Amino acid sequence: MVQLPRWSEETRPYWDALRSGKLVYQRCLACAEVVFHPRAICPYCLSDRLEWCPSRGVGRIYSFTVQYRAPIAEQQKDMPIALGIVELDEGFHMFTQFVTRDFSSLRIGQAVEVRFDRVSEELVLPKFAPVA
Repeated sequence: MVQLPRWSEETRPYWDALRSGKLVYQRCLACAEVVFHPRAICPYCLSDRLEWCPSRGVGRIYSFTVQYRAPIAEQQKDMPIALGIVELDEGFHMFTQFVTRDFSSLRIGQAVEVRFDRVSEELVLPKFAPVA
């Protein structure tokens, strides 16, 4: 059974966009800051005037690690996996899984692009693959 993230009215547009094959983030209309994770209020100026913007889904590896042991036994079959943080060109960072089996080729600063992984009917996750 797939455990779904907790959705709220503030995050629903993000999850809906992923199901449509789009990555989105928020920008504050009051202070122009990029906002990610989705939320109701800008963490910089406390304005509630946030707009949804499309991301190109392109960025660079900010950090990563290779995980060899799963936190629960049922996930051990999926190991190893590469997890880390991507810095998107639009100026936000996000935690992700890297889509590759050649872990030795991953490098900090390496260009990556989004891939959409349909985990279930309700859930699509953004993962990132190295740009060829």
